[in-house]
Amino acid sequence: MVAPDGSDICLRGHNSFIYKYLRSLYLNLVSLIFEGNSDTLESYALMSINKRQRHGSHVPVLERIPQFFTIKTVIEFGCGKFSTPTFMNKSIYPDLENLFSYETNPNWLKLVHAIFKDDKRLRIKLIPDNVNKIKRNLDTFPVDLVFVDGVRSHRAYILKNLKFLSDLIVLHDAECRRKRYLRAKVKSFKYRYFYTPPNCSMRGKTVILSNKIKVDSINWNIKWHRDWLAAAEKLI
Repeated sequence: MVAPDGSDICLRGHNSFIYKYLRSLYLNLVSLIFEGNSDTLESYALMSINKRQRHGSHVPVLERIPQFFTIKTVIEFGCGKFSTPTFMNKSIYPDLENLFSYETNPNWLKLVHAIFKDDKRLRIKLIPDNVNKIKRNLDTFPVDLVFVDGVRSHRAYILKNLKFLSDLIVLHDAECRRKRYLRAKVKSFKYRYFYTPPNCSMRGKTVILSNKIKVDSINWNIKWHRDWLAAAEKLI
């Protein structure tokens, strides 16, 4: 459980009744404050500050890409409070014309759509969890950048079967030693650049992939900062 100051409250294992009661009390308090979706609020409220930083550890990578490439069209698998606002930020992606965002969680979709409903550049669509039905639900055409996050089964499928969508692909949570189902898919790309944020040696890695662009030869000079976390939390 997470206290309002961001610290972890560890009651589990001592008294499950007290833990469940305080957990319920805290979530109810958060719901009253935010007046939002209960499922989304629960997942967010129980997430420690360090974990939220790890979940958004790809943001510094995404911020650097438009410094080297003109990005007008993006496909995003797994929308949310970190990547989507980054793409929609005109000071970061000044040339963006269309962001095609695909999401399996209807609660996240509603949350993001509510934030950017007046921005016609965002086209957000709900897709099924069934990996065999992904392709038929996509507007499959080449874009300048593909960002891969979201559910496990989709991530492996996209890297294997949808790499034709772009010469530049960014994969979040790319810990190949821990996630063996991703290892072969990532190694299938000719050029790879891994970014590991500080204090996230085992989790939160991001990799830039390409078969045509020598991404491993670019001096990305990615700098870790926490401004993106504060900006993202203002949207919740």
